[in-house]
Amino acid sequence: MTVINMLGLKDAGIAVGDEQSSNRLRKYNVSQKVVPLGENCVYGGSGSTDGLKNVYRASNRMVNEHGERQKLTVGDISGIVSQNIIDLKRSDVGRNLMANLGISIEDALSGTHNGRPLDSEVKSRIASIIQGSDERMGMAVLVGGITPKGFEIYTQDSGGYLAQSSTPYVSVGSGSDESNKVLSQFVIGLPRDQRLQIDPKLGIAKVIEATNASTQINVGVGGIPSIAYVTRNGILQPGEDETKLATELVASLPTGILSKEFVYNSTFDLITNGASFSQTHQAMREVAGDKIGDLELFLRGYRISKD
Repeated sequence: MTVINMLGLKDAGIAVGDEQSSNRLRKYNVSQKVVPLGENCVYGGSGSTDGLKNVYRASNRMVNEHGERQKLTVGDISGIVSQNIIDLKRSDVGRNLMANLGISIEDALSGTHNGRPLDSEVKSRIASIIQGSDERMGMAVLVGGITPKGFEIYTQDSGGYLAQSSTPYVSVGSGSDESNKVLSQFVIGLPRDQRLQIDPKLGIAKVIEATNASTQINVGVGGIPSIAYVTRNGILQPGEDETKLATELVASLPTGILSKEFVYNSTFDLITNGASFSQTHQAMREVAGDKIGDLELFLRGYRISKD
């Protein structure tokens, strides 16, 4: 369970993903779901945590090897990721076929084994094995990267789908329904000529707002997010404390205690300009003044009076 949000900005892109993963009995806030892939791309995905890591490792190795010989586009990198997803799924199906039926994936595709047709019971079990693999390995991955035309986002999944997004934002994962509400309303509210030139300060705040919304309502979404700001000069990733404070600054907006200008500027500086947690936290306290107690109670989950 997860949410990964990406948004194209003017001359940059922003990617945010939660850190919660889980199994049948436990949840773990240990997953860094948004990671660099090459110099100007980021990778983030929803699905099997182990599967996503395996795809990332294989893709990162291939991107680095290619990068020494040729310049890869965002589309090239997405193609590498897509092929590694397919290879992982094919390998999973092949191992299960051999372990349970003693046949190879080639046998399953041809419908024969040792020159003899497979019977209906074996074919039924093959279908069940493939379905089980789909459930285990089901994943959706976003690759976002900067190009001369701006920030491009590609979506790929274990069903073989691969396409460049036609919208400036994409959200995947169990939390995507709530994030999509925030991001779609934001983009729809912009004039058409601004949708591909989104102000970075405003866009960053909106992606964090979308992630916060998913964290509040979706099962399996939580923890301190991973944030990556992608520029032509590389990828910036703030520290854990700075990221947590950025999410709190955006979460504070409904109270009106901190102005939008302060929140947008401070969040932008935390993510892109290397502002520290301690300096920004102190500035937040000073701006809040005698309302700092109410603000801190609100961020801890208390319902404060607006009187």
